[in-house]
Amino acid sequence: LIVFALCFSPLVLVGYGLALPAELSETLVAIQRQVFPSYRKRMIQHEAGHFLIGYLLGWPVKTYQATNAVKNAVEFYPLSDEDV
Repeated sequence: LIVFALCFSPLVLVGYGLALPAELSETLVAIQRQVFPSYRKRMIQHEAGHFLIGYLLGWPVKTYQATNAVKNAVEFYPLSDEDV
């Protein structure tokens, strides 16, 4: 019974991810924060890298927030009307 449950547990996770992707992502990020305390610092540095590269490329930054690890923290304005 245990082997059967372990064999099909990835399928349950995939099904949950297909049905409720935002909730699964939030749950996994919360678990990762508990298991790896350095996760927040790494996430902030990662998003700061997006911000820096976009700025250096001349992309206009619309918003930046490092409080939510699930959604993109850096949002850029479209470069032209064709990019919308």
